[in-house]
Amino acid sequence: MNRFFLKIKKIVCINLFLFMLFSQTNEILNDDIQNDNIELLNALGKYVELIEKYPDEKELYYNLGNLNFLNGDYESAIKNYGKALRNQGLKEDAQVLYNLGNVFNEKGELEKSVELYREALELDPEDSDIRYNYELSKLMLQEQLKQQQEDDGDNQKQDESDQKNNDEKMKNDQQDERGKNNKSNKNTNEDEGGQGDGEKNEPNNEKDQPQSTPSENQKSQSDADDELKKKNKFNENSITDQQENTSKM
Repeated sequence: MNRFFLKIKKIVCINLFLFMLFSQTNEILNDDIQNDNIELLNALGKYVELIEKYPDEKELYYNLGNLNFLNGDYESAIKNYGKALRNQGLKEDAQVLYNLGNVFNEKGELEKSVELYREALELDPEDSDIRYNYELSKLMLQEQLKQQQEDDGDNQKQDESDQKNNDEKMKNDQQDERGKNNKSNKNTNEDEGGQGDGEKNEPNNEKDQPQSTPSENQKSQSDADDELKKKNKFNENSITDQQENTSKM
C-alpha cells in the first residue's frame, strides 16, 4: 500500500485537572513515537485508569483510541472510537469518524475508510484535514481497483494458458496411447500371420509328392510288362527243364 500522510485530530481536554496528562499525550501524537516509547505506554495505562473512574466521558475513549492507533493496536482503536461516538450529528463525531477512517486506511480497507471520511465530511464539510484524507483515499481506492482488474486479467490469461497447455498435453497423451495400441495390434497381427504361414508351409504328403507325367507312366508300365515277360519266360524255362529231367529218368 502506498504510504501517505495521515492527519490525526488532536486530543481534547475535558477537565483542567487532566491538563498535564493531555499535554503529555499531545506531545506523543505530534512526535508520532512508536509503541516502544515508555511515555506512550504510560499514557495508555493512565487512560485506562481514568476510564474506570469516568466511564461516561466520551473524550476519554476518543483519546485512548488515538493512543491505540499510534501503538498499532487497530482493533482496540476501533473499539474505543466506537465508544466515543455520540451519534447526534455533531462535529465532535466528525473527528471520531475521521480517525476511524485513518485506522481502516492503515488496515488496507480503503472502501471502509472512504465511507467513514465521507460521513465525517458531511458532519463537518469545512474541515480541510477530513477532505484531504477523503480525496487521497479515493485515489488510492481507484488505483487499487485498477490493479485488481489488471491482476484478474493476468490471472485469467494465465488460467487460459494453463488450460490450453493441459488440453495439448492431454491430446498428445491420447495420440501416444493410440500409437502404442496401433503398434501392439500390428505386432499381434504379424505374429498371427507368421503362425499361419508356418501352417501353410507344412508339407502335404499328397500334394507335395511329385506328380508323374503321362510319358513317365507309360515307361513305367512298359518296364513292368518286360519284367513280367522275363519272369514268365524264366518260369517256362524252369518247367521245360523239369520235364526233360523226368523223361530221362
